[in-house]
Amino acid sequence: GAPARWGNRLGPYDLLERLSPPEGAAYEVWRAQRVGGVHQTLHVYRVRGTSQALRDRERSRAHREANLLERLRGGPDLLDYRVLDRVVDPEEALVLAFEDTAGLTPLAGWLQRHAPGLEERLTVAERLTRALQWIHGRGVVHRRLSPEAVLVSNQRNPDKLRLCALELARDLSASLPTVSRTDLADASVRCMAPELLRTGEATRRADRFALGATLFELFNGRPLFDKPEDALRPYVIPPLHIGDAPVPEAVSLVVTTLLDPDPMARPELDDVLEILRGARSPDPAPPAPRGPAEGDTICRVY
Repeated sequence: GAPARWGNRLGPYDLLERLSPPEGAAYEVWRAQRVGGVHQTLHVYRVRGTSQALRDRERSRAHREANLLERLRGGPDLLDYRVLDRVVDPEEALVLAFEDTAGLTPLAGWLQRHAPGLEERLTVAERLTRALQWIHGRGVVHRRLSPEAVLVSNQRNPDKLRLCALELARDLSASLPTVSRTDLADASVRCMAPELLRTGEATRRADRFALGATLFELFNGRPLFDKPEDALRPYVIPPLHIGDAPVPEAVSLVVTTLLDPDPMARPELDDVLEILRGARSPDPAPPAPRGPAEGDTICRVY
């Protein structure tokens, strides 16, 4: 991040550090402290433009993101959305406040720093799948799922995971406008399903492909596709390995099936969760109770 440069105060917030937004984002990202309160992460939509239409467009984008987040509030492992504020000092802006993301790191950085083992990666995979399942259950398609949209606490066995980057999600109920595909030119495109790249049509099945591409990178430590167009040509999915150790066959198979070019062949998220849970090492059984041994005194208490 960089030191605050847009003044030191934005409405009720003291700006502390400017963070890097997703590529192509319509907002700025700041770490801030609400006056007299806690640290928070902000999405700041500055209402600027030479025409009323341009200014209204920025307002619409901010309200769209806020409405989607309200629908998803309370979901497991989603970035916790707090409030939408409108400020006019030093200029008009719409500010979405989230929980503080200090101490969290992007998924790719976590893999590089900690070289986690199978159990830690399975935990992340299960939590990420459960978060996506919650989103789908509320009639929303993420559309930009990728390692860039996943933050985890900076430790080998992370106690916190947050799925982010929902501002361009698709509302399947059509009660919210859909942002055009041209706004999706960022690193997450390499995880997009072939049919989404061809037509721009975002569906739950396209999200499942993106989940598969993200899980491939989670287990193998590198992207499956270097360029978006690689998914539009015939491709081979190499075996999943963590270092020299193969990933359990059932996990490798479900990731491969999520990446099937045929959307109808991709498994339901319930089935993905069941396989991920089944691959976890079972908890050790408690020791069996010791029976009486020779020389023990047996007492009866009434």
